[in-house]
Amino acid sequence: KTNKEVGMLLYGLGCFNLINSGNGVRDVLLAIRNLLVRSNETVSVSEAWNKQTVSMALYGLKNASGDIWGISELLEVYSLRIATCSERFDPTTMASSLNGLRNMSTQHEGVLQILRVLLPHLQECTQPLDSVGVANALYGLRCMSSNHVEVRNVIVAITRHINACTQVLPPKQIGNALYGIRNFSSEHVEVRQLLCAMTVHINNANSLDAQAIGNSLYGCRNLSTVHVEVRNLLKALIPHAAQCKQQMHNQEIANALYGMKLMSTEYVEVRDMIRVLTYHVSNVSTTKGRDPFRAQEVGNLMYGLKNMNSEYIEVRSLVAALSPIMKNCREILNTQEISNAFMGLQHMSSQYSEVRDLLVVLKYHLIEGNITLSKKLITSMIVGLKNMSREHI
Repeated sequence: KTNKEVGMLLYGLGCFNLINSGNGVRDVLLAIRNLLVRSNETVSVSEAWNKQTVSMALYGLKNASGDIWGISELLEVYSLRIATCSERFDPTTMASSLNGLRNMSTQHEGVLQILRVLLPHLQECTQPLDSVGVANALYGLRCMSSNHVEVRNVIVAITRHINACTQVLPPKQIGNALYGIRNFSSEHVEVRQLLCAMTVHINNANSLDAQAIGNSLYGCRNLSTVHVEVRNLLKALIPHAAQCKQQMHNQEIANALYGMKLMSTEYVEVRDMIRVLTYHVSNVSTTKGRDPFRAQEVGNLMYGLKNMNSEYIEVRSLVAALSPIMKNCREILNTQEISNAFMGLQHMSSQYSEVRDLLVVLKYHLIEGNITLSKKLITSMIVGLKNMSREHI
């Protein structure tokens, strides 16, 4: 097979939903792996993969995860072939290669191996990524944990390109880029440097739409406001959320609040964002004909409160806006959603009427759902009720 033929063959994998694949697709994966293994044994310099073949091969994996039978073995063969590529990557090759890994988790050694062989090519790419390339590259890392040095090395390479990008990032690209960092921890300096680079672009961006705001905040779900870089990113997003004239969808609101689960209300930036989001939450209850929140969305909304303290009026206003949402939910919350709700109350005090009103609604779901008190749920209830007074039984 020529490079072009191999590239087209592997690119064609992207047409299949490999995550829910049957035996037929697995047979195809096995056949492709065997083909590449045989060619590896006789590969010559002229048959080494070029940058286009690398890009097409990796992008063809966009609908695959490392959990699929045969993918790990295929990634091992990919790594050997990518290592033979001597061409310098251009921005398009770099972005599409990373974007194809969007469903790959770093719990699989084959994925880490791919990142290791890609890194030199990413580092040697001298042309900066454009706005679409920035978003595609980061979005491709959405299932990868920054706890791995291989991921952090790639983050450093991408950050250099983000700093060099002179284009204004459109709302969709900002939302996709930040959504891609959802498994990154701000405990790592490489992640904080990436946040600094993205904050500059957010400050220079045109108004973000509702979807971009929801995706951006959801991507912050493992970022702690103990770090100033996280607070600065949040500060940059606040005016965009405040100026958004679109009505946020239920899922966008749930994503936004869930993404703030590690953010403490001792910081003014967090309280300011809560004030803005409360406006969007309140619109849900006052808009006629609006679909109610699903139970899972309610659970995510509540879990996002886990580091928010009811001593602040901004938090109490948000809690007051959430009570009718939970009350109007047509689905009864299941055990996991009830557990999430109680975990979100751990810094709430029943001395405030807003908190007591929410507890009444939560009690309704607990009774109506005939919930079995599992060990996990009991633990969540103890944590969530630790600041509640017996006076308000």
